[in-house]
Amino acid sequence: MSNRVVELVRLEPITVIGLRVEAPWNQLFEAVPDAWRQLFRRADDLRRFMSQKQSFLEVSVDVRDGVYTELVGVQAQNAPAACPVEMRRLDIPAGEWLHLVHTGPLAGIADGFSALYAHAETAGLAVSDVKLDFGYTAAGEDRPHDLYLSLKSNDAPRWRERTPEELENG
Repeated sequence: MSNRVVELVRLEPITVIGLRVEAPWNQLFEAVPDAWRQLFRRADDLRRFMSQKQSFLEVSVDVRDGVYTELVGVQAQNAPAACPVEMRRLDIPAGEWLHLVHTGPLAGIADGFSALYAHAETAGLAVSDVKLDFGYTAAGEDRPHDLYLSLKSNDAPRWRERTPEELENG
């Protein structure tokens, strides 16, 4: 169940560090949980970038030719010069987003995003494919999730170029 109160909010720039996932729709439901398992096994590599109150998040970046690009990770407070091995950095510019809080089972999060899309259509707002979902934990507990849907007028997220050391090490 989601709190159906949709707000238009402005978010400041966000830097996310984590594991990039690219998969077609029919493989996404295996690829993303696998990435979460990998990420949680390496959570200690990321905690130094997180504040005490932060949770893990998933970013839906885009869809091209039927392939979805996602990033599972953390919002970095002190973004490193180089990411941990096999991880990527995504810089999300400041912008306006539709927001609602989802409460209830994780399986209901899709309904929360559907509510955001429906609100955008009713309000005549153009939205992009970029979505943020804050609230994941290593234990997989059902806790509130802050869901965000980017307005189309926002600048697109940018992958930071990998350093030569990162390219060499994966």
